[in-house]
Amino acid sequence: MNLGLKRYRVRTEPVFLTMLALLATVPVWLSALPLGTDIPQHAAQINLLLDHFLTHRWEQEIYLNYVTPYLLTYFVGALLALVVGTLTSVKILISLSLAGLVLASARLLKRHGCEPKLAIFSIFGLYGFSYQWGFLPFNVSAVFMLLLLAEMQPASSTHRASLIRCVLLALAIVLTHGLTAVVTAAI
Repeated sequence: MNLGLKRYRVRTEPVFLTMLALLATVPVWLSALPLGTDIPQHAAQINLLLDHFLTHRWEQEIYLNYVTPYLLTYFVGALLALVVGTLTSVKILISLSLAGLVLASARLLKRHGCEPKLAIFSIFGLYGFSYQWGFLPFNVSAVFMLLLLAEMQPASSTHRASLIRCVLLALAIVLTHGLTAVVTAAI
C-alpha cells in the first residue's frame, strides 16, 4: 500500500509543480497590457525586427547587430508575433520566463539532492524587481542560467550529451542577456 502511494506521488509531483508554475503566470494574462517599465521597449524591438525582415522598410536607417545579447529573446518573440501578435507574444515570453524559473529551480534542487517541490517557494520571487522593471531578456536568461547550473552538476547522463547541453545553454545565455552571461561565467 505504501509503495503504491509513493509511486503515485512520484508521478504527480512534477505535474502539480507544473500546474502551480502555470498558475503563477495568471496575473500576466489578467491585465490588458503586461506590467514592466521596459516591456513597451521590448515589444517595439520585436515589431522592429519583424518590420526589418518582412518589409525591409528600415534597411537604410537601422543595422541589425547579430551579436547583440538580447537577440534570442527578440527572435523568439518575433516568431511568436507572426502567429499571435506582438502583445500576446510578449505575454507568452513573460509567462515562459516566470513558469520556467519555477521549473528550472526544481531541476536545480533535484540535481543537488534536494526536494524539487521546494521550488514552489520560488513563486514568491517571480513578481519582484526584474519583473516590475520589465527586464524580459534578463528573466529569460535567468531560466537558462538555472538550467545550466543544474546541468553542470554530476549526473548519470553521458558526458558528451551533458557537454552539448551545457554548450547550448551557455550560448542561449549569451544570446539572451550579456550581464547574465558574465555572472554565469563567474560562477
